[in-house]
Amino acid sequence: MSVTSDLGRGSSFSFDIQTKIAEPLLTLPSLPSRKICLLLENPLLQRMISSMLLSWQMEITEKRSRQI
Repeated sequence: MSVTSDLGRGSSFSFDIQTKIAEPLLTLPSLPSRKICLLLENPLLQRMISSMLLSWQMEITEKRSRQI
């Protein structure tokens, strides 16, 4: 543990700890080739979610709610 302090500027505190790597809390099912229809009106949100789903190798059909 260390502390440094400068009058009128403030103090800094730091410390090091040793830990073990935790086991994953959740195991996702296998998702490749799963098909999903994504219906969103917000284009930015649709791109973000599409990107995440594509990283899981899912097949996406994108529609805006007004296209249905």
